[in-house]
Amino acid sequence: MRLIDCRDMPCPGPLKALRKLVEECPGEPVRLLVRSDTARHGIESEAREVGLSVVAQHLEEGYALELRPLDGAADAPGADAAERCIVLVTSDQLGQGDEGLGRLLMKNFLGTLLELETLPWRMIFLNSGVRLTTRDSDVTEPLGRFVEKGVEILSCGTCLDYYNLKNRLAVGRVGTMRETVESLSMAGRIIRP
Repeated sequence: MRLIDCRDMPCPGPLKALRKLVEECPGEPVRLLVRSDTARHGIESEAREVGLSVVAQHLEEGYALELRPLDGAADAPGADAAERCIVLVTSDQLGQGDEGLGRLLMKNFLGTLLELETLPWRMIFLNSGVRLTTRDSDVTEPLGRFVEKGVEILSCGTCLDYYNLKNRLAVGRVGTMRETVESLSMAGRIIRP
């Protein structure tokens, strides 16, 4: 995997570096280092536009972004709506009743979903569901495997702010309500655990 350190590049240097890599080394996985949230979000957005999955890792001095080509037609940006499946997670537990059981069921649900032959196009986490995408969650490992397989994970920015978790996001990226509404309108199927 090629490593590119963009931490000392002024904006839009990291984006230019990404574009150059895509032209020169199509299909090659890359690890890109950036310093700011702005650079991270710009790279993530650009990567999605050119058909790359992104796994972000928080570092002491910024972020490491692993970029890989998406696998499968359902993950491609131009996939037909009928092929697009979204998993909409609005709670950190599955079902109502005992919280411990609900969390165990959610963990089992995500693990089982990961075993399916056809994975979702996107997973959107709202309300207390955003807790699952943060560093304290016991499901960050399976969620990270979704991202590695090209599934985009969005966590509601308003929800992360409400729970004071934005700086603890460990998997995926911060999403907006507009992205949520547009994603749901483009989906062929919506799964709500």
